[in-house]
Amino acid sequence: MSATCNPNHKQCLKRQEDSLARALEQAEATQEMSARISARFAQLAGRSERCQRQMVHLSLLEASLALLEEGNDILSQHLTALEELTIQQQGELRDIYKALGEMNTTQWLSIFGKPSTLHP
Repeated sequence: MSATCNPNHKQCLKRQEDSLARALEQAEATQEMSARISARFAQLAGRSERCQRQMVHLSLLEASLALLEEGNDILSQHLTALEELTIQQQGELRDIYKALGEMNTTQWLSIFGKPSTLHP
């Protein structure tokens, strides 16, 4: 009997063929899974990059907010100082008007001059 006609040999070849077919299917499935995993990693890498950009942007926003708050504090201090100065100047003006109101005509003329010298 020849090797090609031997039933045992045919069964052995059939088993090897089936085994190779299963191995090929497994290799294709593994390759498909590998492609899906690679795509998922690429997607996650993109997300990670976006998250990193967002974190940098958030850090810049936080720094800007801190600077704005500091500027606001400085402006508030200056406004308070201006309000205090305004109150002080209002008091001084009140004192001047009061003193002017209490002056008699002679004192007024000696300080500001006679009417004839004011209007020639």
